[in-house]
Amino acid sequence: MSKGFYETPSHSDCYAQCRPTYPVELIKNILTYLSAKHTINDDDIAIDIGCGTGQSTILLQPYFQQIIGYDISESQIWKANENNAFSNISYKTIVEGDIPHRDSSLTLIISGQAAHWLDLPHFYKEVQRTLKTNGVLALFGYAFIHIDGQYSEKLNQILQNFYHRTLNGYVQKESQEVYFGRYRDEKFHIPLSATNFTRDDSLAIKCQWSIRRLLGYMASMSGCQYFLKENPNSTILDDLQAEIFQCLNISDDAHEICLSFDIFLLMNRKNELDPNRCQYLCPRKQRQCKMAPSAPLSTHCMEHIIYDPDLDETTKQSLRVPCPLNPLHSISPHGLKRHLKKCNKRLIILGPFHRPQCNSGLECDNHDDYPSILQDITDDELRDFVARMESIHDNLVKEPLQNNSNQPECHLSDKNLEELGNRSRKHLEQIGSIIAQLVQLNLLQSNTCFVEMGAGRGQLAHELHACLKDDSTIHFALIERDHQRYRYDAHHRREHQGPSFERYRLDIRDLYLSELPSIENPQTNIVIISKHLCGGATDLALRSAVDAQRNTHRVQAIIIALCCHHRLLWNDYIGKEFFRHVNLTPKDFSLIRTLTSWGTCDNRHRMPQDGKRSTNDGTLFQPTPSLLAPEDRSNYSKQRLFSVEHQEQIGVKAKRLLDWGRIQYLNANGFNSHLKVYASKSITLENIALIATPTS
Repeated sequence: MSKGFYETPSHSDCYAQCRPTYPVELIKNILTYLSAKHTINDDDIAIDIGCGTGQSTILLQPYFQQIIGYDISESQIWKANENNAFSNISYKTIVEGDIPHRDSSLTLIISGQAAHWLDLPHFYKEVQRTLKTNGVLALFGYAFIHIDGQYSEKLNQILQNFYHRTLNGYVQKESQEVYFGRYRDEKFHIPLSATNFTRDDSLAIKCQWSIRRLLGYMASMSGCQYFLKENPNSTILDDLQAEIFQCLNISDDAHEICLSFDIFLLMNRKNELDPNRCQYLCPRKQRQCKMAPSAPLSTHCMEHIIYDPDLDETTKQSLRVPCPLNPLHSISPHGLKRHLKKCNKRLIILGPFHRPQCNSGLECDNHDDYPSILQDITDDELRDFVARMESIHDNLVKEPLQNNSNQPECHLSDKNLEELGNRSRKHLEQIGSIIAQLVQLNLLQSNTCFVEMGAGRGQLAHELHACLKDDSTIHFALIERDHQRYRYDAHHRREHQGPSFERYRLDIRDLYLSELPSIENPQTNIVIISKHLCGGATDLALRSAVDAQRNTHRVQAIIIALCCHHRLLWNDYIGKEFFRHVNLTPKDFSLIRTLTSWGTCDNRHRMPQDGKRSTNDGTLFQPTPSLLAPEDRSNYSKQRLFSVEHQEQIGVKAKRLLDWGRIQYLNANGFNSHLKVYASKSITLENIALIATPTS
């Protein structure tokens, strides 16, 4: 809960004296929610998990006869008991894990500014076990400090710099989840009931503090405690005070300033479970299991019997054990050997072309991901980074070539696009445009295997087949990891002449292309195609293509319509050398990846009121001024810093920068590659294709 950052009395004193006090309205909101289904009586027990020195525990004092605050820090509990003046409140240390109460014995469980430290899956199970029917769990906290009044902009920037720069490397991800994430991550969505969950962001702590207390508050942060523990002679707090004094033109730490903390409150209540059904609450669907219980042995069904708190571990293990391949389901221990042979998660090697992780890149290049980086950096840091990114783009990245073919339908046999719906027509227009690129490169030749990566239902290969249906030397190899219904290649299953179709169900990450049976003939050329290969799958496919060219020298071209840059991962990305060359780090990569989603924000903020991206005739919607955001700006998060038009430019440049890293990788590995606009934006906003041909 406190993760060991407040183990000494001095740290606990700092925490008790300098942390903000929650307003009474917070506990009143919690009690109003509780009282909707439960009337508080003298037998009710309320507990506070991660109570610290009791800032939130004391708010419960007027309403419950028995209140217990729990924390893992002995120092915090000692301080809380020292200051405790109420007979109905007690404070106890707890070993992180189980809640030390009987089943269905608690009415209210609260946790203030502590849930981010908890093992939430286990905590939720304990809450489900110990809460009474209609009992409530409330998680709350406050966001990063905000200075109000005069000099607020400069002071806020000073505090943000201290947190993000001075304490860089010492601030835990968990702290950022509360200060900047505000418990918006799905894991904080309390899984007690699917219908009762509620969130309240209406409250704030407003106070007037001296500079001395402000510095004490900054010192009480876990990141600062960690920093000072590692650097005991550091003067970071003195330096922070000097910056604040200089900004305010003062020299007295008793000087007071106005500040605030936004409060967020998440609540859910335990519903009464149907006694005729399994008593297990499915965490993802947030509902009671619909299976019948294994009566009279257990109140849980056989699948969930391992979660029955009333059964001892020996009995559970004799009946069911978690599957070693996928712990999300359980099996009878007597049938374990047989189950492992048919479990859907078992590793199935399809042949010599199936080599697990062969396209994953070097393990030494792997790095941590930064999914919340846009929320973690300051406004000034974002402005500086955007300017730097745009400079790199403008100096190095070449604009995509324009498309000379404006009639994709001429490459679609027996298709009248005017008779199709808007969505179907757009898909076929994209396919026709990709085929047009193949025609321009003179790739529709005999003795060719077209490998469609991320084939899905195989529509691209199906339409391409129509252009080559009389040539038996043509082969189509469809690579797709997921099972697909209504596959287009099923139309060709019984054909005995013309091109052949083979579908391989495996991840591109595991595809050793050189050994694919469809290209075993040394006279067969290879053309790799894909329509909207999602995120990192593009990098895996390109790495596979480079490896195949190195081994066979038969790859004639690569044509991939790009999309979903926001789903890229540094560990899969092939443009690492380019990023290192321009002094961009893995953390910079994560920020660029996040900014790519802004590439469609012009379309998002200017869409018609019915939410559709385009009109029925496929043309882009032209907004009226009344549909634009005030001053043509988005009001969402960091996007508020830029106009909508500039947001889109930033997003597009971020996409092209990531694509340019791919171009550099291909050029360094025997290909001539470039980006090309293969379709108009009225068809798809992801209208760029990566095209590569071998250098010799």
